Amino acid sequence: MVCCSKKTRVKIVCVYAIISSLLGISAALTFAIKYHLPNASLWAFIGSLYALSVALLHGNAIRRGFQLRHDDFTSHLLPALLLVAVLGTLFSAGTAGYALGSAIVTREGLTIASHYIVFVWAIVSLKWSFYLFQLVRFQTGLLNGVDEHSIPIVEEEEVPEGV
Repeated sequence: MVCCSKKTRVKIVCVYAIISSLLGISAALTFAIKYHLPNASLWAFIGSLYALSVALLHGNAIRRGFQLRHDDFTSHLLPALLLVAVLGTLFSAGTAGYALGSAIVTREGLTIASHYIVFVWAIVSLKWSFYLFQLVRFQTGLLNGVDEHSIPIVEEEEVPEGV
């Protein structure tokens, strides 16, 4: 997105995460109540929780005026959120691989469709958990005084002649 400033992009991602979270919760209820697919319902709900946590972190940054402080409540939650994001990324990738492999190996009517649905929602959960991982890593770096987007200038040493 070259058209917008960083603050506008954060607001757009926040709105997108809220919409995705609402869609995930409605899909979880639909898969659980109407189609009786508990695995797809679970992964839709997990994906919506990750999207909601991204929206809350972005919303906190917007509310604080994009200034992160050590006394903020989210600064104490960042290590736990980092662990949750890493575990979510690993489990989502594993579940997506398992669901795709099961859908390819088994050829039984509804089972194939349910495996594909679980695969799609595991990929959605993977996307939001990895985004949460990157966001927490970036915010932790900002709190520790490291700006990941700046490139340090390294001055070259002069090589003596004849070496």
